[in-house]
Amino acid sequence: MPELRHVAAGDLAPILTAFRALPWPCDRAQLLALAEQLGWQVVLDRRKGIDVETGLPVTPDRGNALLPGDGSAVGQVQLYLTDRTDEGAGLDAAYGALVADVTGQLGEPTAVQPARARTSWDLATGGRLSVARLEKVVILDVLGRDYADIERAESAQAIDPDRVVATEADPV
Repeated sequence: MPELRHVAAGDLAPILTAFRALPWPCDRAQLLALAEQLGWQVVLDRRKGIDVETGLPVTPDRGNALLPGDGSAVGQVQLYLTDRTDEGAGLDAAYGALVADVTGQLGEPTAVQPARARTSWDLATGGRLSVARLEKVVILDVLGRDYADIERAESAQAIDPDRVVATEADPV
């Protein structure tokens, strides 16, 4: 079985630099300019979202942006940082390596959720950048200020991020 590929620190550095400089709230035009700056190919531009091919050395090499509400402001951007796979051990190793790479470039994380395999760094511009290990892939998850503020508030109040909303177990 071939080794699981993940984005190298050198490929990740310009992405981290670009997102650190991006003002939040960020509008559609600013995100499209960032995509062009990074050499990403926009493959679908809808009112509430943008899909891109990043050219990163992973399969699939894609990312997407969520533009909630009227579609003018960016709420969240997600990029694949690994190949998509069923190999859990490979994803765990890639997650560890990617967290180390981002820590080397951004400093110590501001939030670590080991149970969710999610490590986050708050950005000076108000956003939040996270490396997260999902079921079949490791992603870079960039939250705009509004979404990041919600995540920070829930963390401060010790609200379980994995709760099921609108159930008896969800505190209202």
